[in-house]
Amino acid sequence: MSDRLTRVLMLCSGVGRENRGIETFFADAFEGLKDAPGLDLRLGIGAGVAGASQERIASLSRLHPLAKSLGGVIGRDGYTIEQVSSIPSVLAKIRRLEPHVVFTSEANLAMRLKSLRSFGGVPYRLMYSNGAPMRGPFPWADAVHQVTPTYRDIAIEDGDDPERHILVPYGFTVPDVPPDRSIARRQQARRNLGLPEDRPIVLSVGWIARRHKRMDYVVDEIAHLPAPRPLLAMIGAMDQTSGEVVTEARSKLGAEGLVARSVPPSEVPTWYAAADVFVLGSLAEGFGRVYIEALSQGVPVFCHDYPVGRFVNGPEAAYGDFSKAGTLTGLIAKRQDLFAEDPFGDRRRWNYARDNFSWQALAPRYEDMFRNAANGPRRA
Repeated sequence: MSDRLTRVLMLCSGVGRENRGIETFFADAFEGLKDAPGLDLRLGIGAGVAGASQERIASLSRLHPLAKSLGGVIGRDGYTIEQVSSIPSVLAKIRRLEPHVVFTSEANLAMRLKSLRSFGGVPYRLMYSNGAPMRGPFPWADAVHQVTPTYRDIAIEDGDDPERHILVPYGFTVPDVPPDRSIARRQQARRNLGLPEDRPIVLSVGWIARRHKRMDYVVDEIAHLPAPRPLLAMIGAMDQTSGEVVTEARSKLGAEGLVARSVPPSEVPTWYAAADVFVLGSLAEGFGRVYIEALSQGVPVFCHDYPVGRFVNGPEAAYGDFSKAGTLTGLIAKRQDLFAEDPFGDRRRWNYARDNFSWQALAPRYEDMFRNAANGPRRA
């Protein structure tokens, strides 16, 4: 590659449509890296108005009835159809922009782009960001962006080429100054959200469901705390399975003991500001972006004890075996100190997030990652 700048086309059809971890990462990465001196970035989005250096990718939304119907015919979901339907538009963007690297977390799109690359006339490198994650191997990717050592090591143990894998954690927009976590600030945030000011708040952010995020586990553990219990705030995406979880939660915690909502991304920082502690019931995550979102706001984290959680949170979480009933209940009862004012701890958590996961800290590593991918082998 002779160009001074590495041209990278970032593709995520869900940007503008969804607010899951992958979509959040691609949107945030574009903002965090667009001014990096060694990169020329373009972001392909699925919906909304394309801003500067952004490209609108035409595709059929995963939520469209036709996408769901077509997915049912082939035994896949609407998201697969969304990715596949974006291919003509993506190929047109590649021909026009001539990127050195095409970067995506959408496996169905990536696999098909690899098979079509010889027809496009642009010798780009295909880099797959494995945040979902997949185990591998990845014969259809020239390079793989791994965000934790866990899934990199799994892929290599399963026989994939170690040279294909580049470890760089997810990056985040971390506040420039330490958060104000005083009781007065928490109360102000609660007033803004219409929450009670006179009781502790446990926050969980993620898909409100039994599967994966295990919101029902968090509900049961809070329900077993002695009265007066904290308020549990569950904030995240809801689907057809969420209503049952919320109904059961209200029966166990009482109408005054639970808040369950989907909120716009711009409102989420206020929920962190209002919370005393954060918990995620998951037993496994590809990364768990919400951990760093919480720590960057100074919020103490309760986390299942597993390798990815340890890699992401380091020393800044209270760990326990969440596969066992009673673990979170006991951990919260034991760590009541985390509900109190602790300016030193708040600043330490913010420092940890800033020093290890902010774009300021990671941008040089992302530049190197894209440059190495662009100069690396173009695998058959």
